[in-house]
Amino acid sequence: MAADGMVLTNHDHQTRVGILTVSDSCFKNLAEDRSGVNLKDLVHDPSLLGGVIAAYKIVPDEIDEIKETLLEWCDEEELNLILTTGGTGFAPRDVTPEATREVIEREAPGMALAMLMGSLNVTPLGMLSRPVCGIRGKTLIINLPGSKKGSQECFQFILPALPHAIDLLREATVRIKSTHAALEQLPSPSSLLANTHTNAHSNMHTMERGTQCEEEEDEEEDHSRGHHVHNHHHPQHGSSHITAADIAAKVTGRRDAKRPVLLLKT
Repeated sequence: MAADGMVLTNHDHQTRVGILTVSDSCFKNLAEDRSGVNLKDLVHDPSLLGGVIAAYKIVPDEIDEIKETLLEWCDEEELNLILTTGGTGFAPRDVTPEATREVIEREAPGMALAMLMGSLNVTPLGMLSRPVCGIRGKTLIINLPGSKKGSQECFQFILPALPHAIDLLREATVRIKSTHAALEQLPSPSSLLANTHTNAHSNMHTMERGTQCEEEEDEEEDHSRGHHVHNHHHPQHGSSHITAADIAAKVTGRRDAKRPVLLLKT
């Protein structure tokens, strides 16, 4: 597919995806669009999304040109998914999020959060990315980083939810019901909740025993001085000392310790 943005084959039964590379250097043929080309391969891979590349284009870091392409692909071509790559950082000409925000009708903050969380798990530089994800009509737009590695990893962070998100937007009722039914069959994290409940009771009993021992020691000390004092201090019921960090540690402990290195290029 040439960089002139010509739309390719239309397959209504498949996920139709547009890849928009936002880069001054790529637009001027001063650099190779490794990120956009790689994203086309990822989208087409049947073991991943299994979509069809319906459109591909390279534009400079100009907000009007980004908006024009997004509007055309959403309103005229009615693509299911648009992946932008590049222009999401802090540089003065990084305006992809601003252009995207002017086009979308509804934001999808959970998808942007998933990418940021995944990025921060491998590098603190992930906080320098400003992705915007949102919906216009029945098209989902996702901002990805500009590097090949960064865009691939962020694509993989949101991949588990992409098929269902697209089904919801095009109202694929049968597939939606099938996914919801499958989710209902997944086991709840009962073991985690049970452990939390058990630890809460254990901590409460420990607190009560500690308070009782302190009371007995105080009474013995007062007796030795000839003054018996009744201590009316009671533990605060409901204080389990189970924090969000404790729960998060149980969850993250199940994950693979090996994580890829994320190289961000905006």
